[in-house]
Amino acid sequence: AENRAASVLSDRAPIWILLGSRGNYFLENLLAGHPNASVNVVNSISPSSFEQQVRGNHIVIFDGVQPPPLGMGNFLLINTTPPNFPIVATGTAESPTVVDWDTMDPIVRSVQLRDLQLRRAQVVDIGEGVKPVVYANTSPIVSSLDNGRLRAVHIGFDLLDSDLPLRVAFPVLMENILEW
Repeated sequence: AENRAASVLSDRAPIWILLGSRGNYFLENLLAGHPNASVNVVNSISPSSFEQQVRGNHIVIFDGVQPPPLGMGNFLLINTTPPNFPIVATGTAESPTVVDWDTMDPIVRSVQLRDLQLRRAQVVDIGEGVKPVVYANTSPIVSSLDNGRLRAVHIGFDLLDSDLPLRVAFPVLMENILEW
């Protein structure tokens, strides 16, 4: 009767995301609810079409799925490391405690990780160009790499082995990673 209409407009460009995962309810729903994200979920990625898939997406997420060697692109690596990556998993730590994080880093800006509960996490050695962002005990559990051609965030634990997906910090962290 009043002849009114409303619309929500976004000035942000769409984000194309390729998610390689064996299934993660929390991550998939968070990404599906992102207003500008178009997400394609696969359970494996073929090495023969990998470069084409990287070029067709703004970010590629590997959630517990072994990635092929990385050359260029934007990646989020969750509980996995590529064969040619300057982060090498040397073992696992049971029930590690978060002891420090870089509050000035854009990846963890406004993210509260105090008392984060982890069942297990990777113990990693980091190489040249890798910036540790979050430490648990003596090993970084979140790190970043930006060498111009390759930008990656490494999360060294399975999200489902933590209470992170149940915290407000989870969507904030993921938004920070997508924006970075």
